[in-house]
Amino acid sequence: MCAFSLQFSIKPVQVCNSCNANVLGFDHHCPSFENCIGQKNHLMFMILIIGFLAVEATYTICSTYCEQ
Repeated sequence: MCAFSLQFSIKPVQVCNSCNANVLGFDHHCPSFENCIGQKNHLMFMILIIGFLAVEATYTICSTYCEQ
């Protein structure tokens, strides 16, 4: 039984300590976006992280080799 919502919960549902939300497939609470990362948004979170890495790599390469 879930202590916060007084509902029965299945095993993969966890309660986030930061926002007290029941999250299916809970991974972590992202303080940058104030959102829990779980089963429903894990793919979008990974795409966002890969996008950030691509932008940082492009910036690093251009700032190193594209100096005039």
